[in-house]
Amino acid sequence: MVLKRETLLYFSNGGRYVGISLLQEHILNFLLEFLPKHNCMLRIVHCLGVEQANKEKNADDALTLPVFVVVATKFKTLPMPVSIF
Repeated sequence: MVLKRETLLYFSNGGRYVGISLLQEHILNFLLEFLPKHNCMLRIVHCLGVEQANKEKNADDALTLPVFVVVATKFKTLPMPVSIF
């Protein structure tokens, strides 16, 4: 997932950036720090269906990694910076 300040400059208000990620801790920390500073609301969705499909497809002892969809929505200004987990 590549996200740069220059990318956000081309977003129109209400525009969305959608990425698929394993969302390691350092990626999550970056997103939580970077996006609110650039007037973006962040939504993260855990894709349980993908994990279940991988688990069914592979052997039971296979490692299943969590998959997340990250959606950043651009606003003119954020009403207030709020983090809800």
